[in-house]
Amino acid sequence: MYRELTKEFRRQVQGLIIFGYDESNMSLYFVYTSQQAHNTTQRPVSRKDACSFWHNFTREMNEVYKTYSYLNYNCTYDPHKCNGADCTGSIYYKLLDTDLINVSFCFGLRMNHCDHPNISMDIYYADPNNASLAFTDRIYHNDKKEIKSLKMDLAGIGTAQPFLFFHLTKPVPHHVLFGIRLKVRLTSNIFGIESWPSRYQQDIVPKTEIPATPCPAGVKATSPPYANATCVRNPVMIPHTTPITFPIHSSSYHKPCAMNAFVSCSGPNEICQQKNITHGICGCFDGHVMSPTTGTCSGKDAVVPTWNLGPVSTSLPAVIPHSQPQTGNKPTSVSKSVLIGGVVGGIIFILIIGVVVVVACKRHRNNRQYIGRLLLDTDDDTDNVI
Repeated sequence: MYRELTKEFRRQVQGLIIFGYDESNMSLYFVYTSQQAHNTTQRPVSRKDACSFWHNFTREMNEVYKTYSYLNYNCTYDPHKCNGADCTGSIYYKLLDTDLINVSFCFGLRMNHCDHPNISMDIYYADPNNASLAFTDRIYHNDKKEIKSLKMDLAGIGTAQPFLFFHLTKPVPHHVLFGIRLKVRLTSNIFGIESWPSRYQQDIVPKTEIPATPCPAGVKATSPPYANATCVRNPVMIPHTTPITFPIHSSSYHKPCAMNAFVSCSGPNEICQQKNITHGICGCFDGHVMSPTTGTCSGKDAVVPTWNLGPVSTSLPAVIPHSQPQTGNKPTSVSKSVLIGGVVGGIIFILIIGVVVVVACKRHRNNRQYIGRLLLDTDDDTDNVI
């Protein structure tokens, strides 16, 4: 039975939902590199060290997405606390030539590295257009989080449920060791037998040192609970960043229209797309899409991203977005950019999960089949590039 369960999971799982950085096929590559964990740094760190980490973290996050015309996106950090980051933006794209997705979001994290007796991390996600999708959570070492939106039914013989496992320790006073590992639980419908196959496990964020600001002497307390997640379209940014906007300059776009009216959609290049016998919704003509820059329906020259499915190796640990490991005289060392890249890759993965949840909810309300799935390749010989 276990063999049949595993076989069905392998049949269903053939790739990974990815976004691109290559303009030719709009695919974002996450590069897996095999590297050994390094010893925790013993030297003390200053506030400047901690702030430098979060400065580089937000810069790398912004670099990953800044070339996408369909994505407004910005991450910032608090230069006074230097213990986390906040990201906000919106994603717009066309799916299967018919469905337009326009999702606004914000998410962030806080390291509570001075908490006693156990350190923790607060995370949040919110949608400014749907308060019911907001959540906050406090994570401790060895916590596991179920990704409910990515649960798969394996042809009636069982289920596959992904989980995120968190590593969060403070081995020395000056650094937090943080990591996220993805594991898939296979559950048989016969006797409810569960297993966690090693081939369906991978490090989303390799165990990474994060410099921590000095803690007040003699203070032993726990941080107050994180406030409810809120998200605004134009948040206050730190200097040298710009607010995020996604205007739609059409009064009729995505609004109800009458099929028997001669002109029922006033926006340029719009047409009434039939939903029932008498009514429809204003959308773009064939060959046109809503442009995130002009806010009106434009021609096919507008960038339209797609879902790309590709092979993925699950046997190598580190996740680095759009970068290769640097080489030098010390091949066993791990550069700062690689470490930051690993964390960035993991947070982007969490962001993608959040967007998948939003899209799934919106499509469910429209009684349409949700098409996004997490797909993991089971070929151990696959090249280590997603």
